[in-house]
Amino acid sequence: MARGFGAEVQVRAPRLVRIDLSAAKIAPHVRVRVDRGPRLHELVVHVPVVAVVAEQAAEPAEAGDQEIPFWASAEGLAPDPDRPGYNMAGDAYRGNIDAKVVVVEFSDFQCPFCRRHTEDTQPALDKTFVDTDQILWVFKNFPLSIHAQAPAAGVAVECAADQGKFWEMHALLFANVNTWSINDPNPVFSQLSEDLELDADQFATCLESDEAAQKVQSDMADGQQFVQGTPTFIVLFNGEGRIIPGALPVDQFTSALQEIIDTPAP
Repeated sequence: MARGFGAEVQVRAPRLVRIDLSAAKIAPHVRVRVDRGPRLHELVVHVPVVAVVAEQAAEPAEAGDQEIPFWASAEGLAPDPDRPGYNMAGDAYRGNIDAKVVVVEFSDFQCPFCRRHTEDTQPALDKTFVDTDQILWVFKNFPLSIHAQAPAAGVAVECAADQGKFWEMHALLFANVNTWSINDPNPVFSQLSEDLELDADQFATCLESDEAAQKVQSDMADGQQFVQGTPTFIVLFNGEGRIIPGALPVDQFTSALQEIIDTPAP
């Protein structure tokens, strides 16, 4: 298993790590506490740390300074009335906007473990949790430095989103990763946009614009305090957040999410 900022992550058993979301505002590293309570004990203690920097913040936050990131707040997760399928933080989502559990996925289109999750695991999670209104699923780009074309793929999906085809392009990018993993992937992205019947000129202009690239960079900035490899999933519920790092098998991911859903509100 790989470690480090530019790392793909495969984890073979669920590992839930409680995080202090306010650390994104006040500390250079995520402050984490492994939950060894009776409900999650067996999910936690048998898996080595892979994608979470478990360093204590050098100094505690001053009173009044703690503030969760906008993308994880109720305001940021609220739907954008001017952009269906997107929230006010600018992120694509699927599922019940009023679900008590939110999963924020940080992913890289050139990461093989991200592709495995998307194609092998996500359909079952959608059927069990998203389609039944139990979980709101949010996507954020996190292209790794080891994947040269991943930032451009992030731009391509944002450009497709401008024409209402985020999730369709999301699926095509993973399915065709070997085709666009070349020095100049934009012609392949343009072909994929034609397959989706997008406006070709608008899409081409967007690929060369700064706006979509800035959105990808913004997603990376949002995740840099929490994400040490891809995929990484931040689960928000009952006013707290937990990290599930790595591409888990569907049965283990299902168990981890069901454990969270079954956690009673304080």
